[in-house]
Amino acid sequence: PTILIIFGATGDLTQRKLLPALYILARARLLSSRFAIIGTAVEPIAADAFREKMLQAIRAYATDELDQEVLAWFEPRIHYISGDVREPEFYARLRALCEQIRADHAIEDKHFYYLATSPVFFGEIVRQLGQAGLASEEKDSWRRVIFEKPFGHDLESARQLNADIKEVLRERQIYRIDHYLGKETVQN
Repeated sequence: PTILIIFGATGDLTQRKLLPALYILARARLLSSRFAIIGTAVEPIAADAFREKMLQAIRAYATDELDQEVLAWFEPRIHYISGDVREPEFYARLRALCEQIRADHAIEDKHFYYLATSPVFFGEIVRQLGQAGLASEEKDSWRRVIFEKPFGHDLESARQLNADIKEVLRERQIYRIDHYLGKETVQN
């Protein structure tokens, strides 16, 4: 049982890869029934419009035949919040939405954050998550942060980014994915 919060949710990665993959996991009964998604981005989009856009992405990019029951299950679990990731007020609203969704779907206090944004925002997002109390793990709660895309543009910037995020997160909370570096390995 968890909430997936996708930063940069209106982008191509979310529509072409993440949502179709989550749909496939749900269809295979590999997602908990107590699961929800919160998409975040700067664009002020109504939650219903975002939800429909994500369902259209699943219809367009899921590789197998669609199961209407699974789509119906997914629909009420897709949420959206817009805002500037540099503003503390955004994280206060995100925290309130997480609390509401956990109550509505009986989800435990477990979140993972998927950063599908420009890498220039990685450090700031993690810093703000820490300041808002959204990265801390207490009792049975846990937090994980997935960094998608290049992790720095050279060794020095990667080391600096790593130092910045480790001020807030422990190593076991951090997942770094560079789909360009791993592509050939996965294909082989």
